[in-house]
Parts: sequence; structure tokens; C-alpha cells
Amino acid sequence: MYMPHFDRQAYQLCLLGATDSHLAEFFMVTEQTINNWKKVHVTFFESIRNGKMLADAGMAERLYQRGMGYACPDTHVAVINNEIVLTELVKHYPPDTKAAFLWLKNRQPTLWRDKIEIESTAKLDPEMMARIKTEFVERMAASRDRQRQVLIERGYLDAGDQ
Repeated sequence: MYMPHFDRQAYQLCLLGATDSHLAEFFMVTEQTINNWKKVHVTFFESIRNGKMLADAGMAERLYQRGMGYACPDTHVAVINNEIVLTELVKHYPPDTKAAFLWLKNRQPTLWRDKIEIESTAKLDPEMMARIKTEFVERMAASRDRQRQVLIERGYLDAGDQ
């Protein structure tokens, strides 16, 4: 049974990266019930949407900063003559190529994805295909014979074994 305080809980869970499946598990209901609640209770739906959007936006910002490199304020703590000395400074972090590639791969997949598909218009004639098949079969047979010979030489197989 839906309760109004579920809105806040769903929002917070979505900030942690919860999916509808996770929400269903947390509220001890089915995913269909979560979907029904989203349709009937607008505040519940908005809580989930806002939580997911905020979490994704924050992660995207951090990934972007990591890929570009960034600087942030820091404090260096030292003990000099038995006294604690705090020195304010700015720490610089260089760009991270993995983060940059991950960002680009997801933002522009046609330009940066790992798998590139190439359409070939070349066609092999049936005679060429038959020659390739024959050569492949012959090479595989020769390879099996070499492997068998090595096993015989090393004493793992008797010469009469098939």
C-alpha cells in the first residue's frame, strides 16, 4: 500500500542509483506496483524522476571534470616546531584519458564507440570461396597432425592412438 513518505525514500534511493527493480525490492512490492504508483501518485513519479536526473547529472559533471582535469582548494597540514601549521593551497588534477574517452563514447557513440561497422560491397565468386574453404580445411588438418605428433613426442599419446 502506497504511503506519502515513499516519495522521499524513492527520491533518496534514486540518488544512490536505484532502478525500478531496486525500488520494488525496497518497498517489498512488484515492479508493476511501482509502475502503478507512478501513474496514480504524481509526487511519487516526480520524486523518482528528479532523483534519477539529479544523480545522473551529478555523475556526468564529475566524469566531465575528471576527463577535462580540474583544480580544487585543499589544506596542507604540517607539524613545525611542535605546532600544527595549516597552509591553504589549490590542488590540480590532470585530465584523465579514460574518463574523457568514456564521456565521448557515450555522448557521441557513432564517432567514438569501440566497435566500428564497415559495410563491404566486395563479393567473392564461388570458385574463390571453394579455394578458400579447401585451403582452410587443409591447414586445419595439417595443424591437427602437428599437434598429434607433438603429443606423441612428449609421451602423452601413443603412435597407434587416433
